[in-house]
Amino acid sequence: MATFVLCHDAWEGGWAWQETALALQAAGHEVYRPTLTGLGERRHLGHRGVDLALHRQDLLQVLVYEDLQDVVLVGHGYGAMVATGVADDAPERLRLLVLLDPYLPQSGQSFLDLFRETLIPEQLVGEARAYGEGWRITPPLPPEDVRVAEQPLATLMQPLLLRHPPRVPRRVVGCSLRGTTPFYRPIADAVASLAREGVPLREIACGHRAPAEAPQELGQVLLEILAAAGDGPKIDALEKED
Repeated sequence: MATFVLCHDAWEGGWAWQETALALQAAGHEVYRPTLTGLGERRHLGHRGVDLALHRQDLLQVLVYEDLQDVVLVGHGYGAMVATGVADDAPERLRLLVLLDPYLPQSGQSFLDLFRETLIPEQLVGEARAYGEGWRITPPLPPEDVRVAEQPLATLMQPLLLRHPPRVPRRVVGCSLRGTTPFYRPIADAVASLAREGVPLREIACGHRAPAEAPQELGQVLLEILAAAGDGPKIDALEKED
């Protein structure tokens, strides 16, 4: 039995992983799907101080207080930034880091930095100022679920800070039907970059919202990634991947 911790995308919540979690549990694995502060069932806790560092702490504290070890940590979209930060903070608790259609800035860059050659940062900041009391934004694409919540702007503006090179084995899953809009271009760049670094790549034939569009197929891909990884070396024996 493995332990999966599933970190959701921006504007969503742990609810987005319901069906994929059921598929993993049916295969005998333990699954946690926490919701980050200010989103999902925790949307009432949102405030202008909610940032990437707080979301990183949200996820880390699940590992600590549930005393989870040998975890397969999956980060989707924006959640890949959060999960990558946690892998930097607590690599000894992780077996694998799976990046699902990830937004993945370099250390010192923010989510919005990924779009610096477009008008998207100005649009999102303008949205927050006009309709979100200056600190929250509605999804830039039409929501497909009423549970989608406003994202705290600071989570997208604060840089991702990493202290170490990658110390946890990584896998990347790309959604081959996500489309080519400017909003998805950084994902395609991240997937291609990770593949060039030698990170094993799988693709799933669906749009970016894989947990909603192809939950069973996604669950199967995660199980296959786990099986292919085997037991693997413990974190203190790992060599630098890159």
